[in-house]
Order: sequence, then structure tokens, then C-alpha cells
Amino acid sequence: MKNKLLLIYFCFSTVLNAQSAWQLVHTPAPLEHYNDIHTVSANRVVLASEWGQVFHSSDGCVTIEKFQVPGDFSIYGAIDFSDEQNGFIGGGCWFPTDECVSGAMLRSTDGGHTWTRSQISDDLGVLQFVQAVNENTIFAQGDYAGLYSFNIATTTWDSLSHPGGLSGVFQGLQFVDENQGFLLKWNYVNGNNTFRLYKTVDGGQSFQVLQDSLPFNSSNVAGLYFFNANEGLIYNHGNMLYRTQNGGQSFEVQQVFPTGDVVQQLEFTDDLNGYAATSNNITQHHVLYRSTDGGLSWTPDLTIDSVYIQRFDMLDAENGYAYDSFNRIYRRSGTNAVAQANQPEAWQVLPNPAAGFLLVTKEGVLMGEEVFRLFDLRGELVLQYPLNQSKVQIPLPQLPNGPYFFRAGTRTGKVLIQQ
Repeated sequence: MKNKLLLIYFCFSTVLNAQSAWQLVHTPAPLEHYNDIHTVSANRVVLASEWGQVFHSSDGCVTIEKFQVPGDFSIYGAIDFSDEQNGFIGGGCWFPTDECVSGAMLRSTDGGHTWTRSQISDDLGVLQFVQAVNENTIFAQGDYAGLYSFNIATTTWDSLSHPGGLSGVFQGLQFVDENQGFLLKWNYVNGNNTFRLYKTVDGGQSFQVLQDSLPFNSSNVAGLYFFNANEGLIYNHGNMLYRTQNGGQSFEVQQVFPTGDVVQQLEFTDDLNGYAATSNNITQHHVLYRSTDGGLSWTPDLTIDSVYIQRFDMLDAENGYAYDSFNRIYRRSGTNAVAQANQPEAWQVLPNPAAGFLLVTKEGVLMGEEVFRLFDLRGELVLQYPLNQSKVQIPLPQLPNGPYFFRAGTRTGKVLIQQ
């Protein structure tokens, strides 16, 4: 047994040393199980669990404390915070018991240390979606309980009824602001799995069909991430991503991960930086990929064998936490993206929006001849221009109006072209 444990430790040490930004920081105690994770701040983490339990840490998961919701053995997951002090966790149960509260919502006002419970709905089911759009707008949705919004003034949850009168299996819901949101729903019709995409523009009061049948062939895993009201990505139980540039009216295949990879979760911290957790039962290499160009390309950031990344949550582009299917917690400690944003970039690309030309400048000494590249949202190269001076004016060819990604030397960014 001792040799076996040493072998397991050696395998994980090898992987984590190869991926130095990530470190294994916590091995769970018996019966310590997680359903979701949320990074409140650099060192403060909250994890939701079953049996009415919430785990939290204030030291970067070196130590984990447990909070037991009094008199409640509900299943909890779906965490979000509106700021560092105010947090929400959705929960509930699918079967009636004396100690399980269906349609349950937990709220914390002390950064996740203690929690109080309210019951949004007495319908059986679990609140599987919670999103704080801003400090004053919080949404929650259940598989049976419908959609709700939190009223800050009364500290109560107001029912928005079922989205558009819908019922069924909801695979993803995201609001890009307090009014606009997208809903992904799974249907099983005549022996076939189909996905429908809906949109709301009135804060969830009503939903309209955007796509009646998306090209997915599995109901096991599907989700969405929208950067704004026009640009978004949808993933299914496979290795493909689908990108829309017109608010979900149409989609194109944007990225294919290695054969056998299955995308489990995809999140972005801003328009450029994002992470995607994949599992691969063929190779047994389970990978957390990172993108720094809005999802056009992906590189492995954390690789684990035999077990997969269950959930992750990033504080910013460089810092966050994840846990695997054995409930071991990993921490990514990189350069603070907020601090980086306050420093001047080597290359500056102006104007934005652009029409006719781009002016590309660099402070400091040129490191040899560098190159400016412009990509459309399918990842296709549409313009390449040498950067052999510290100030270069680049004429733009006739391109369709819309967002593009650029790479100037080692810097990446997004520019809107309106000609």
C-alpha cells in the first residue's frame, strides 16, 4: 500500500511540475465531496456539496472548513457571488424527504463563511443555475422550478415562471446583461436528441427560439458561453466548438480538440482568455486547456492521467482553482492579470474601431523583425504585415465589418472593423 501511494504521488508530482502554474493544494477528507467551486478572491474559495454542506477556505485551500446548513440535507451546487461578501448557492432535491428542501437557495453576506437558506419553490427539483450579472441582478433557474430573479430591496426571489412556458432539460443559461440572455434546451423527439437555442431581451420574462435544431448528437454534456449579445460559443458532448457572430442566428465549427476529447466545461475571464476542461477515455489524458485569443487556439495548461477535471473557476486570466473527480483541489497562481492590465503593452494597435487602416506602434527596442497578423472569428488568417519599425501604418483590405483577433509580436487582442 505504501509503495502504491508513493507511485500515485510521483505521477501527480510529475504532471504538476510540468505544468508549474498549477499545484495540488488539498486532498479531501473522507466523505468530503464537491458539486461546484467558486473563487471569491485570490485565497478565498467556496465549494458546494451534498447533505446540506458548504466548504470554504480563506488560505488558498491549504485548510478547508465545513458549514452545515441547519436541518437541511439538500444537494447544493451552482455558486456565484455578486461581490466578495454576497454569495448565492442553488440546491434542492428530486425526491421528497423530511430533511431535503427542494428549490433551496443559500445566501452568504460574509464572504462564504456562513449561509442562510430560503426556499424559492416547493416544486421538486434542484436550482442548477445561479448567475450574478451585477451587484443588483441575480438569476436562478431550476430544472422544474422555473426562472427567478433576486430583489435586492426586499431580499426575496421573484418568479419569472418557466422560460417562455418551457419545461424539460435545460443544458445552459447565461445572461450577458440584466436584460439579454441565452438558454440551451435539450429535447428528445422521435428517438433523436435535438437542442434548441432561445434568447431573452426582457430579463427572462419571455424567450424566443433562435435555433430549432442545433447540430449536436448527444444529450450528455452541452453548454454555452457568450462574450456579448452577438458573439458566443456552444459546446456539446464531443470535441467541437461552435461559434456565432450574429447572436445565435447561425453557427460555424470553430475549433476541434484532439480526437476523443470531450469538452466538460468552458469559461472565459474576458474576451481573450479562457479555459476548457476536457476528458479523454481513450488516451486517459484529461486536460485543462487555455486560450489567449478568444478560443481560436488552445494549449494544454494542466494534464492529469486517469482522473479528470470535475470543475474549475478562474478569478482572472492567471489565477483560479479546480478539482478533479477524486475531489483533489488544484490552484493556479500566475501573474495577476489586473496588475498586468495597468502596465503599457509593448505593441499598441489603434484605432478601435478601425476603418481603412491600423496604426501599430511599439515602445522600446525592436527585437528583430516581428509580424502583425489578423484573424477572423473562424481562425482564418486574413492579413499579415511585417513590423520592421516601431511605428507602422497597415492598410486594411476590404473585409466584412465585425470583430477580428490580432497578434502583434507576442501580444494578442481584438479589434472591431467598421468600414
